[in-house]
Amino acid sequence: MEAVRSVILMWGDGVLPDPSGALDLLQRGLEHEDGLVRWKATAMIADGAPAEDRFLPGVCAVLQEADTGARRIATAALGRYGPRAAVALADLRAALFSDVPPHEVLRTLAARGPAAVAALPDVLARAGHPDVLVRQHVLRTLGAIGAPTPEVLRTLERIEQGDDRPEVRELAATVRVQLLDR
Repeated sequence: MEAVRSVILMWGDGVLPDPSGALDLLQRGLEHEDGLVRWKATAMIADGAPAEDRFLPGVCAVLQEADTGARRIATAALGRYGPRAAVALADLRAALFSDVPPHEVLRTLAARGPAAVAALPDVLARAGHPDVLVRQHVLRTLGAIGAPTPEVLRTLERIEQGDDRPEVRELAATVRVQLLDR
């Protein structure tokens, strides 16, 4: 396991391993006992290593770790899985109300598209967030989920008419029109 640790840590710092065994090494890194190794392996997926289905349980496990940074990286990595990350929907919904920045979770939910429809109540609960970036990600996520429910349309109309930022009002109007055109 120490050899795996060394190679993953070096790979995470830009030193590439032998390509023939790189994906197996990444799998072993996700299963490693050392949290730093799991974090680095997850970061590699977030940064562009292949998001293979066999890595998904390891990435989901990192989403459960105590370290906020590790959970942030796992959220970003799950975003690369798109709808294939269905197994992590409950964990992502919980992360939306944890110390992981909401805009990162919302971006990951948006990448899941219609498969994230079960998260609508949690997304809507963030519609009045004080951070403009979060409010914009709420709107993008609602558009990506694509469910023009009465509650979603009411929320969009409320934002369109009452948000203090013109760019948020404009985005709400755009998303509402797109949802109504579907």
